[in-house]
Amino acid sequence: MSTTFTKWTDSQGGYSGKVRGNWDAVEQQALAGAKQNVFNALLEESDAAEVHVDTLGKQFFKDHGFKYEWNGHQTNSFTGQHEHVDRDAFGRFKNWQGSRIYKFGFEIDKVPMD
Repeated sequence: MSTTFTKWTDSQGGYSGKVRGNWDAVEQQALAGAKQNVFNALLEESDAAEVHVDTLGKQFFKDHGFKYEWNGHQTNSFTGQHEHVDRDAFGRFKNWQGSRIYKFGFEIDKVPMD
């Protein structure tokens, strides 16, 4: 019998480049960091026999324990943001920089391996 719980983590993403307001790139970078954070946290579970978060996976060679697997559902909200535009001496656009701090919640299925 499996159980589902939500694992929360904070992650920050940033972008610097020619595309103004590229919040999608910021969010994707933060999401990649959040997946790594959740994966690392699940690896520390003492009863983990197998852990999968998106493309990240590890199997421990144990006879018993639980399989922790992200089921693809996640929620997020950003808790702070900063953006800045660089201009040349004539006031023309040169570069956009943006960063956000996100709070991600990943739904994790915990399935017994016995």
